[in-house]
Amino acid sequence: TDLERTWAHLGLFHADGPYAEQLQDVLEAYCFFRPDVGYVQGMSFQAALLVLHCQDAFTAFTCLANLLSRPFFLSFYRDKTGPLQLRMQIYERVLAHNLPELHKLLRQLDVAAGMYVT
Repeated sequence: TDLERTWAHLGLFHADGPYAEQLQDVLEAYCFFRPDVGYVQGMSFQAALLVLHCQDAFTAFTCLANLLSRPFFLSFYRDKTGPLQLRMQIYERVLAHNLPELHKLLRQLDVAAGMYVT
């Protein structure tokens, strides 16, 4: 499953890992809370970070729900048009300005920001 790929090298979220159940609980709760969004691949990484830093699954869920209630963050889990495209363009400009050599290399390799940011 996608959950086992969440920081797989750490083993924290494997089926027998110490935080696997909490992570699954947080993500399932979010799916019930926001069925219009549901689970989107990659969401487990944000939820896992919260699970590791919060006292319990409820607090981690509350943080995730609050975070994803903001249009900026929610747009990363919605369709790939509109606000997300604008954010990607901004990201590209910031990357080109702050790390021009890396930006140039990624363009030469035809690695689009959408391949690793979303």
